[in-house]
Amino acid sequence: MRTNRVSLAASILASFAGVAVSVMVGVATYYVSTKAKQAFWIEKVYSKPRGKHRRSVKTNYVYYKYHNYTKHIKTIYKVREYVG
Repeated sequence: MRTNRVSLAASILASFAGVAVSVMVGVATYYVSTKAKQAFWIEKVYSKPRGKHRRSVKTNYVYYKYHNYTKHIKTIYKVREYVG
């Protein structure tokens, strides 16, 4: 339980440095680790152009209870827009 609190606190501190996504990941990690003794996840990243100088990047975090990726727990996703 102490590790969960440390990971949550670290992600919140990182968000003040401008990395807001780490809060979502930290909260998800805290949630999964408090509800399950162990969790496994798959991270998928999708990228798509959105005009001449824009790009959208979507990342999915799919959490499972077992090592063979069965018993779905929760899916969390984030979308980021890049301009430049």
